[in-house]
Amino acid sequence: MQTPFSDIKHVVSLLTTAETPEQQRDAVNTYFAEDVEFRHPLVKISSNHLSREDLLAIYQSYRILSPHIEIDITNVVYDNRTNTLYLDITQLFHIRFSPFKPVPAHFVTRLKLIKKNKKFLIASQEDFYQPDEFIALILPPLMPLMRYALTAGGYITAFSAKMAQVMGYWRPTAEPSKEKQASEDSQDSEDTHIGSDDGHQTKRLEK
Repeated sequence: MQTPFSDIKHVVSLLTTAETPEQQRDAVNTYFAEDVEFRHPLVKISSNHLSREDLLAIYQSYRILSPHIEIDITNVVYDNRTNTLYLDITQLFHIRFSPFKPVPAHFVTRLKLIKKNKKFLIASQEDFYQPDEFIALILPPLMPLMRYALTAGGYITAFSAKMAQVMGYWRPTAEPSKEKQASEDSQDSEDTHIGSDDGHQTKRLEK
């Protein structure tokens, strides 16, 4: 890639929705470093001299499992200080022969880049899924149940914290008065400024 921020959507399209296996293979060999590292909730590839070949097999199995994939990258953030891309992705992944209707699943991908021969290569890829979004890929009907379980977990955790505080654990002191809080918020607002002293720039692209 010459300009990662602008090129990454095309790269992802070639990797996930290529029309032929040859296009996908060429994309992996072109845009990934030979010793690329890969992490996913179900898969991990450690960096080694053959790891790009292993990653190609992962992407090939991705297309074998789901012959029809829809990818929508809604947001791209590029940190040019650390050469890292963050992609906000919504994916429609229908497992071959599955009787269930596919459900869109959201996840975030972090790509760390290296520069070689005046081009940027992907040195590592890491995919982050929430539990309910991940279950949507495998068994879509269980997605509502997983979300209910997560919501119940939130209520149980909050209730447990309140009970622990009643017994004296990690109990904050009385909250400050509204007048004092308003004064502190006003002071914080006056002290806030926008800028950076280290030359760090972040680009952001929204759909």
